[in-house]
Amino acid sequence: MKSTVIRLFSFAMSLLVLASTLSWTVEKHLCMGHVVSVALFAEAEGCGMAMDADNHCCDNERFTVQGQDDLKQSVFEYAVSSLVYPMPQKVAMVTASPFIELKERPALHLYHPPPLPEDIHLLHQVFLI
Repeated sequence: MKSTVIRLFSFAMSLLVLASTLSWTVEKHLCMGHVVSVALFAEAEGCGMAMDADNHCCDNERFTVQGQDDLKQSVFEYAVSSLVYPMPQKVAMVTASPFIELKERPALHLYHPPPLPEDIHLLHQVFLI
């Protein structure tokens, strides 16, 4: 579930970055004040009337939304040489610790290891052929 949410979030963020870096151009054709056609990234289709200098009933409107061109990757730089670490003085402490020799060996024959897990395929006699 968590992996799916992370994938959806990363996909949504990549679409947001893509949409913010693209330049969007929308063109509208108006005929007598009414929108006849709208086109995205292309030229809008006309209504069929000739657009002359004398004909003021038709008009084309175009607006462009400029995308970001100055995207930079943020680089985190930190000068490690400016850090000062207080170092404690080394204290050497030597104590005379005698070696302890055991005269008796530990009783390993009293140790019982945990039982080994049984092979379920062999137990139920199920084999892949």
